[in-house]
Amino acid sequence: MRTPHAKMTVIKYAPSAKHDFAEISQYYLEISRQTFGNVMDDIASCIDVLTSNPEAGIKFRSAQRRIVSTKYRFVVVYLLEDNNQTARIIGIYRFQNR
Repeated sequence: MRTPHAKMTVIKYAPSAKHDFAEISQYYLEISRQTFGNVMDDIASCIDVLTSNPEAGIKFRSAQRRIVSTKYRFVVVYLLEDNNQTARIIGIYRFQNR
């Protein structure tokens, strides 16, 4: 449960994550609008967790962390910056694709 005065972690996107997001969007839009919406909601819910719990992801590759979306198993790779005040998303991909 969030406390009313808790600071929210700011989410920022590296160019690599923006590229990944665009590729994912294009791919799922070609399949179906409903699937596209479901996938985008799944990824957004995963990233939203980081605003209140920036350490939710598992540490790997030294400073990088990753968190996996619930339904479609997308991996969101991020770095914590500014004493955990910022989570910089550096990659988004399907678990089995990398």
